[in-house]
Amino acid sequence: MKPQNVQIITNVPLECGTVEKMLEEMPGHTVESMCRTIVNSANRFFEDESHRAEYEAWKKSRQKAIA
Repeated sequence: MKPQNVQIITNVPLECGTVEKMLEEMPGHTVESMCRTIVNSANRFFEDESHRAEYEAWKKSRQKAIA
């Protein structure tokens, strides 16, 4: 069972095949636990004002590069 609304990078080679194959073979509760860990880590990262500022500067430079 894959979490809903999550894009998975499928072309990353691993010893067991691809990330998608690895996630398909994992129990759903394991995938959900991994996702919660990643989301919680990202939330903690962005609690730091300097990290948010760095991200906003990066995002602005990416938007200029795309335009």
